[in-house]
Amino acid sequence: MSPFRIALAAATVLVASTAAQAATVSYGTTPASTSTLTTGLQTTNFTSSITLPKFNTALGTLTSVAIDFAGSVTSTIRFESLDASASTVTGTAAATVTLTRPNASQLAVVLPTNTRSATEAAFDGVIDFGGTSGDIFSNVSGTVTAPTVTLTSASDLTLFSGAGSIVLPVTGTGSSTVTGPGNVVSQINTQASGSAFVIYTYAAALTSVPEPASMALLGAGLAGLGLLRRRA
Repeated sequence: MSPFRIALAAATVLVASTAAQAATVSYGTTPASTSTLTTGLQTTNFTSSITLPKFNTALGTLTSVAIDFAGSVTSTIRFESLDASASTVTGTAAATVTLTRPNASQLAVVLPTNTRSATEAAFDGVIDFGGTSGDIFSNVSGTVTAPTVTLTSASDLTLFSGAGSIVLPVTGTGSSTVTGPGNVVSQINTQASGSAFVIYTYAAALTSVPEPASMALLGAGLAGLGLLRRRA
């Protein structure tokens, strides 16, 4: 092989060692339902937010943002059946938890729910959420995780890139209910929360350290070129 071709082959190896590599940065913890990026339980109806760092563009070029979002609901449901005969009462804890961009456009929405039922005797004459005709359902809770949302549009990548943090609004609207006999007195206290796990995927230009064999090949080629020049 000619010295020129040797040098060209070595240079090709060195160029090939520099390439855009896919890498990730994540915030929060997985699964999303127990993530540290959370609003925490709040009494419905509420407006809150989740804050996370934007992607540091010094690392490379952001190519996608993946968001796992989960919502939870928990209710304390008190009731008293006023019916003259035994009846079954069902308490349902429910909420709508929504994650949006800063401009209020929706990213994800979940509807966590759970139910509990009990059979109560005829009204015992006292509205105290107890006795033989009343009850208290504590911690009726449910959690739902939305399908992963993957953002790749230029506008979203720009939104999540740069210095500082991005604040994503979260709203929680309660819709817990009590159903059963035609005459029932109820009292419901509902809390909900939203939490997220976020992954930034980006392309970073990584330069590998040249392997000894590649350096030797390049050196041999350059030496050969120098020899040719001296002979010329």
